[in-house]
Amino acid sequence: MTNWGYIGGVLALISLLTLSTVSGAVLLLGYYLRLRNETRRGFILDSLATDDAERLSIGRKTIAGFFHPYCNAGGGGERVLWAAVAYLQRTEPDLVCVVYTGDTEASKGDIISNVQAKFGIKLAPDSLVFAYLSSRHLVEGKTWARFTLFGQSLGSLVLVWEALDRVVPDIFLDTMGYSFIYPFLRALRLKPSPSTYVPSRSPHRLPIGAYVHYPTISPTMLQRVRNREAGITNQSNVASSSWRTTLKLIYYRLFAFAYVYSLNCADYIVVNGSWTKNHIDTLLHSRRSSQSRSRLSSPSSETEKDKVKDVASNGVDILYPPCDAEALQRLPLDGRDRGILLTVAQFRCSLLSGLIGDALTRKDRPEKNHSIQLWALHSLFSSHPEYRSGDTRVKLILIGTVRNADDAARVNALRALAKELDIQDNVEFVLNASYDELVFWLGKASIGISSMVDEHFGINVVDFIAAGLIPVVHASGGPLLDILTPVDSQPTGFFYATDARSVDFAASLHTALSLTSDEEHAMRTRARRAARRFSTAEFEWGFQKLWEGLYGSR
Repeated sequence: MTNWGYIGGVLALISLLTLSTVSGAVLLLGYYLRLRNETRRGFILDSLATDDAERLSIGRKTIAGFFHPYCNAGGGGERVLWAAVAYLQRTEPDLVCVVYTGDTEASKGDIISNVQAKFGIKLAPDSLVFAYLSSRHLVEGKTWARFTLFGQSLGSLVLVWEALDRVVPDIFLDTMGYSFIYPFLRALRLKPSPSTYVPSRSPHRLPIGAYVHYPTISPTMLQRVRNREAGITNQSNVASSSWRTTLKLIYYRLFAFAYVYSLNCADYIVVNGSWTKNHIDTLLHSRRSSQSRSRLSSPSSETEKDKVKDVASNGVDILYPPCDAEALQRLPLDGRDRGILLTVAQFRCSLLSGLIGDALTRKDRPEKNHSIQLWALHSLFSSHPEYRSGDTRVKLILIGTVRNADDAARVNALRALAKELDIQDNVEFVLNASYDELVFWLGKASIGISSMVDEHFGINVVDFIAAGLIPVVHASGGPLLDILTPVDSQPTGFFYATDARSVDFAASLHTALSLTSDEEHAMRTRARRAARRFSTAEFEWGFQKLWEGLYGSR
């Protein structure tokens, strides 16, 4: 007869021994980092000094570590990173920013120049250091054909270990949302350097701040698996199988539990908009996130200021990404080429999650849905052929960054689709455009389009309305919840719903193209007013609250 009690006791003992071994190993790793950190720290700080006197004073500076493995990608997340770094460089003279990046092919000068060209943000090289990481491939979806979310989470632990082995900062900021590294950082029991001169700090643990652009796993993903809906994160062969669906649902629920635990290991969390906040609030189910929407923006009264401080110390807040609204709002509203449609988005793919049968790589799932825009243009020409040529000719300009061979392959596929749909003469690709080129097109185009479903925020849409374009976007995510909100009870853009051949998208484009000059001017004016909430000044005010929260947590 099987003695289940004995077997259970043995299994419990094995589990306890395993846990103790792992905990002991992590503590030893933390001790190793603390033992070597002063030497590593001195090496990094000395590299910024120009003489012995400066070398003596720079050793007492505080190091803020920004974990952003794709810092040179040129997207909206990178704009958040560099706006934060530039702000700290201006306001914290005794601070050195270390950016942990996997862009090993780019030098410090290359990255600084690229930031200036892409975003118009100037960085000071004398207080900026790049710690290059060689294991970034471990957080890429194509590395993990199965169990993608789990694999990428494990990869992030290896990546952050490599980062910490370069140097342990005094304050740690994750600006990409690798939440599973937070409990690892806590388990290592890291502390700010004792050589840092901050009179009010408490040197007990490393402060961790997080800027979350989107949840790694969301209630929507769980719902789609539960309802057996095929899609980007749920392949058809999983959705069509009851046992695969059950396994994947168990996997997702366990992952969601671990995700919530990881988020709670951070000292301070901000998110980029209502869509992300709503999903994280649903996952957390705790007092740490308020059910009402809170936003880190400059207060209009002392009462509101006190309210924001209370939220900032206890909850998950919204900190909208920065838009160069001041510069873009100087562009003229009138005199535009009414036939130019503009889209601005990276030619990248979404983060996939996988289980049984989920073996697609990132290149199979374009995140920004550029192909839908081509189908919409095709549908527009089918229903309104006058837009194909002549005085009312419409042309689609696609601006985006090509980072690698996969991105280039997606652009080639889009060119082939445009040719197949017989719209190639009305489509132009502008690749790796400089900031000045982007501003040129934002000043010339009449309509800005965005086709991503459940866009986490939509900083490109903010650029559109700040520059004076009329937006036509998918009715979901940040554009719907945060950006294109009514002004004076009047619309600030047009929405469309998803359909098989983009007929509704094309209808919305036709409506925007059919506005009279007065209607057009009025909508551009309203939309530009709505963009003021997303200025760099608003972002910096909110980021200062985040910084004060982290500084106080020390």
